[in-house]
Amino acid sequence: MKLPSFPFYVKDWLASSRVRMMILAHRGAYLELLCHDWDTDGLLNDDDALATLSCLGDNWFNGAAQIIKPCFVNHPAKVGYLTNPRLQQIRLEYLEHREERRRSGRLGAQKRWGQEVPVE
Repeated sequence: MKLPSFPFYVKDWLASSRVRMMILAHRGAYLELLCHDWDTDGLLNDDDALATLSCLGDNWFNGAAQIIKPCFVNHPAKVGYLTNPRLQQIRLEYLEHREERRRSGRLGAQKRWGQEVPVE
């Protein structure tokens, strides 16, 4: 199941020396890639795809890749894909929290209704 949104920590964004050193076009491209990373749980590690997804086109190959691509690492579960480490950490925390809430709901239903709720 896709997660519809991710938290955007404004103070962290503004305080990040990596982001502060980017020109505005690179910041926008970085944010575009973060959004695609979140939506699809990773980015194909292909410069042509990243150039398109970042909306930079040929500018990706004219220096932008060296500035933006280091913000991403190899995806821990998808070979050939990149992900932002902080975004991946947030995703895992969300999924753990969701699973915890699901278990709690099942236990609550069992207690309330005295029925075994099947685990999916």
